[in-house]
Amino acid sequence: MSDIINKVEEDEMPIIEDVPNTKEPKETEPIRRDNLPQKDYYKKWDNFTTEELDNLDDEEKKEKEESDRLMGKDKALYSDAHKKDKTTHEALKEAKKVWDRRREEEIQAKFELIDLNDENKILTSDEIENKKVIMLKNLKNCNIELPGNLYGIIKIFIEKCVECTITVKCKMITSHLEVSHCETLNLNVEEEEIHTVQVDLCKNVNLHYGKGLFKEDHRIYSAGCLNLNMKTIMVEKEKRSS
Repeated sequence: MSDIINKVEEDEMPIIEDVPNTKEPKETEPIRRDNLPQKDYYKKWDNFTTEELDNLDDEEKKEKEESDRLMGKDKALYSDAHKKDKTTHEALKEAKKVWDRRREEEIQAKFELIDLNDENKILTSDEIENKKVIMLKNLKNCNIELPGNLYGIIKIFIEKCVECTITVKCKMITSHLEVSHCETLNLNVEEEEIHTVQVDLCKNVNLHYGKGLFKEDHRIYSAGCLNLNMKTIMVEKEKRSS
């Protein structure tokens, strides 16, 4: 009797074995052990794991790129080109500092005589406080003299003066004088040479050079002037006896 029962139980137990299945499960379907052969089952899991790891790597890469973009690292901060640009930028900043410092020094070294009417004045070293650059600006109907005892003068500027007479007797280190935006101006050059005179955007300007003070290598430059005149007394060269 017991042998019969055991045989019935054996007959009712299912048989588990690997059954070939030519139909691949869809990507959206879960991986089922009973749908795949054993070798394909584990291969499927390997592929699934690899894909998920790749996806995680891509997400991490995108997150890092976004973080770098927000922090500005996507601009190749450490590239050779950037280093060169940064070096150039630092050099320009340093050059600007030097320029600004020099400009400040020039401003501090500049004496300005401005906004005078109907004045006759001889400048003195005490008045200009030993400054080296002289600016005469916005003068009207004035007679101004820069005497020969002004020493170390670098440059003279004459701007926006009307109906004035300016007499320059002092020596300039640069031997350069600039005139601009003036009208009906008499400029007298006496005692010392001025190698270069620049006259721009002026009207009715007369340049008078003392005897022997204008030579062949001296220059007068002008732009945008109306009725610019020059008068000089040249020194005759000595004749050599044969």
